[in-house]
Formats: sequence, structure tokens, C-alpha cells
Amino acid sequence: MEELCDFGATPLSDRLGTAPDSVTPAARVPLTLVRCGACCLPQLSVDVAPEALYDADYPYFSSVSSELNRHFAGLAQEIITRHGIGPGSCVLEAASNDGYLLRHFSAAGAEVTGYDPARGPAEAAIAGGIPTRIAFFGRETARAFVAERGPVDLFLANNVLAHVPDLQGFVAGIESVLRPGGVAVLEIPYLVDLVERRAFDTIYHQHLCYFPLTSLERLFHRAGLGLARVTRHAVHGGSLRLELVRGARTSAEVAALIRDEVAAGQADAGFVARIGEAARLVRQDLRDLVAGIRSEGGTIWAYGAAAKGNTLLSVCGLGRDSIEAVADLNPHKHGRYMPGSDLRIAPPEEMVAACPSHVLVLAWNLRDEILGQLSPLRAGGTRFILPIPHPEVVS
Repeated sequence: MEELCDFGATPLSDRLGTAPDSVTPAARVPLTLVRCGACCLPQLSVDVAPEALYDADYPYFSSVSSELNRHFAGLAQEIITRHGIGPGSCVLEAASNDGYLLRHFSAAGAEVTGYDPARGPAEAAIAGGIPTRIAFFGRETARAFVAERGPVDLFLANNVLAHVPDLQGFVAGIESVLRPGGVAVLEIPYLVDLVERRAFDTIYHQHLCYFPLTSLERLFHRAGLGLARVTRHAVHGGSLRLELVRGARTSAEVAALIRDEVAAGQADAGFVARIGEAARLVRQDLRDLVAGIRSEGGTIWAYGAAAKGNTLLSVCGLGRDSIEAVADLNPHKHGRYMPGSDLRIAPPEEMVAACPSHVLVLAWNLRDEILGQLSPLRAGGTRFILPIPHPEVVS
């Protein structure tokens, strides 16, 4: 393993506090990006036990975001059309959260099952009529499912592969749960977009690995899965949508993309290490910007109590001395505290009533949705700080 960049010891991003950090300090864990010299996979130097991350207090509910709902509604319709998913089809999703994606396949007549270890979102899915098993998906889970129900026509996993400590076991599970001719569709944040967009805040303890296509192809080939199709999408700041089939070779189209990635040096250590310098530059510019606003008597709220927001606040050293509070749509987060920064999480209505001069958009990947939600503030003259790829103020 070669160290690429070190962000220091930071709080676990989704472990929201029940009290300010000054009262009950959050546990801090090293956040260091390293790279395997054998398979070229960038990853964190320390794995936090998944049971500690995805417990009953896990606060992420995918259906809160209208922009993500639109994205995944489009994904579902594309899959249903391309692969003929409907009555008689069997669909399984790993990390199904609150059922936001499976409901589209259920509505099309397919038999659906979700797996998610986080009890809160899983119970919300069950309450919404989506059969969900509160468990991690992996090799043994897949074998048990096939023994009970038989193989599936479609396997789904969106924004989850980076969270998996046993990558080979997870991918082996995908291979074993698919019927012949079945397809797996995964969306994964793309390393190249992370680096080129300077999105260092996407690095946090839930994201154990950061994938170039080069490493993905090796991982899937080893499990007997072929990369049939790859497309790029803007969701989550830049993602790959992968289609996998059993026993197939990587398609010529995908092989060409991998050659391009290698030729551009985008799987090299030097390319990935640029994210450390990006973090340093964003930190300095954002701190200067915030200090200037405060010195002129301005008030700043933040918006979006997302995991990436905790990395940004921690790396940039921003907290209650410069930001009033954080607003978020998710009611499961209200009254909690961002770990390490002491920032209280409040409903958006409270922020609108406070009418700050500026709002720091932590969930910048949803900027259009957020700017639309906060139109009353915009009309009143509040300005918005977008921190990535470089801090800028927009109205």
C-alpha cells in the first residue's frame, strides 16, 4: 500500500451526535487514502466495522431527495425497457434503503426483495410495501436466497460497492444470485470524476474504496462477471453505471474505455494523489471566504447534513464559530449535531426564518434542487456558497 493523502483523524460522518461535540466528543478515526500497488485500487487505510456504521441510527433516507428520485425513476424505466422486466421477473437489490428504487419494479409487476442492514430505512421500505431483509448482502446471503427463492433476473446495487469491506465476497454473491441471462446493474462513484472535480469531501469512512474502471474490471473478471456496458452519469458528483453478465468477457466498448483510462494515467498514484492538493486549496479559499463574510457582519448557515458535509467541515476546520447551524430536509436528522463541528441540524424552515446573508451548500451535488427549494431566501437576497470544485458565491 502506498499512501496518497492524509486528512487526519475525523469523526465518522453519519454518526450524528445527540449532543454537541463539546459535550459528548465524537470518536475520530484516521482518514487516509492509500493505493494497492497490485490492483491499483485506491482505498482507506482503516476499515470501520460495518455494524458500527449501518445500525439503527443510520440517518440516510434516499427518497428525501427529489433529484435522486427522478434519477432513479429514469434508471428503473430504462432497465425495465431494455431488459423486459415485468410480471414473472425476480429483482433483488442490495442496500435498498427505504425502497426508493424497488418500488418502480414492483409497480411494473416484478417480484422484488431488498437487503439493507440499516433498520430505520429498511423498516420504512417494509412499511411502504417493499419486502426487505434487514441484513448485509454477500456471498452467504446470496446462496441462502437462491436456495430459498431461486436465482434472479435482475440484481441492483446503487452507490454501495464503495461501502463494502468484503469486495470479493459481495461480487461473488452477485455472480451466484443471477440466473443465466440475468443482468446486474450497479452505479458507483467514479474515481476520475472525484479527482477532476476536486471532490475530496466524497472521501469518508463509509466509502472504503474509490474505483477506476481498471480495478473494477479486474474485480468482476475474477468473479466470472463481464462488464457488458458502462455509461457515465452526473449523479453524486460523477458516477459510472455498470451492466454485468455472468460468464461473459468485457465488451469491446468497455475495453476501449479502460485503455483510454490507462493511457491518460487516471489509475496512476500521481493522478489520484492530486485530491490531497485539491483539498488544501479548497480549505484555504473557503476559510478566507467565510472569514471575509463574517468580518463584514454576514451570517452563514449550511445546508445539507450529508456525510460529505462532515468531511468538508472537518478538513476545512469550520464549525460553530463561523456557521450558525445546518438545515436539512430529512426529519430523522433534526435536533442532532454534525460530529466534530458542534453544528445543530434544523429544519429548512428555521433557516428561512433566520434569513442568513449566506448559505454554504454542503450537498453541492444537489445544487439545482437545493437552490430551487430555497427560492424564498434567494428572493430575499441570500447568497449561496458552492465549495466544490472551488469556492464560489452565487445568487
